[in-house]
Amino acid sequence: MMASAGPGWADLPLMLEELLTEEKTVKLHFGVTYNNSLQKTSELYNLDQAISRFGIRYGATSNTEVYSRITGACSETRIGRTEEIDHANACQWRNLVAGVNHRFSPENDTPALLGFIETELIENVGFSNTQELVNGKTWHAGLTAYRSIDPIVLSLTAGYNYTAPRKIASFGALGKIDTGDTVYLEPSLSFAANDQVSIFGGFRLNYRNKKRIDQSRVRLCDHYGDPSTLSWGLFMNKEFRDCSSIFKNNMPTTRTDLLSGVSFAPTEKLTLHSNVRVDISGDTGSSVGIDMTYQL
Repeated sequence: MMASAGPGWADLPLMLEELLTEEKTVKLHFGVTYNNSLQKTSELYNLDQAISRFGIRYGATSNTEVYSRITGACSETRIGRTEEIDHANACQWRNLVAGVNHRFSPENDTPALLGFIETELIENVGFSNTQELVNGKTWHAGLTAYRSIDPIVLSLTAGYNYTAPRKIASFGALGKIDTGDTVYLEPSLSFAANDQVSIFGGFRLNYRNKKRIDQSRVRLCDHYGDPSTLSWGLFMNKEFRDCSSIFKNNMPTTRTDLLSGVSFAPTEKLTLHSNVRVDISGDTGSSVGIDMTYQL
């Protein structure tokens, strides 16, 4: 039966038996997600992105698992200015993550409670096809509680994403940047159609505090002049599109995502997941993904 986005695998609807790996057992994970977003400012930005990830999970004890994964992405961005259309393609590996999932209490008279914490051991913050690495600057932690009422599972996940300030050479004129921390709350409901198929639905409320930039150097943005003259490096960076957007987006923001998915277990060792995220409010677009978990 499927539960909320599993601890440590925050973007995936998982079956209950997938939440933790059995003791002394190894599971391999592979997934691909397609993202699309369209933003209208003084220009029109259209982003298509494919993200792939490979991970490994190991059951250290009956209540604890450790895991790691590596992620890469390829994207195409199109920018429309009046009658001109610019575009750029980029492929790069994004991060190497390590984390721990732990079950604090099983489901009995009270709901089950699981916790997770992970960090990006190595994170590529370079733009386009360049590589610029930072270490241990991003952390993600949270708790998941669930209650089974056969054939339904109710769950609630609360999480916190912390991003430490980082110096990015690509942003030379902008100095050190803190892209903001995020807090989210995700209630969900899962329904077991049979012993092989489960259906998942829920939503996520996100709150992100404002970005922080080395204010002593922000004035250097003036050197870039009109946004149409900005370098592709600044345009293509995943956090900032142009100097004006830095000031415009330098405030706390909220976003609501609608989540749904289907899990299918054709064998005892293989589980397939499909999931969809739709941006109800905000400008992050939508995504669809397919994931596979295999127990060795």
